Amino acid sequence: MATRADLRRIALSLPETTADETDSTYSVAGKAIAWTWRERVEPKKARVPNPNVIAVRVAHESEKELLID
Repeated sequence: MATRADLRRIALSLPETTADETDSTYSVAGKAIAWTWRERVEPKKARVPNPNVIAVRVAHESEKELLID
């Protein structure tokens, strides 16, 4: 399983990628490509970061399915 250190290493190896000050969001040209998932733990309350889950942007639904598999 990939670690947060793996995510940082891989994300920052991509051209023009930047990290926010907490390493919770990685972006290219101002668009997030990977970030810490924020979940709603309690109904009607603010979402809170879950550092055990990383969200990754993909271009197409088929890419998402391949990653899940």
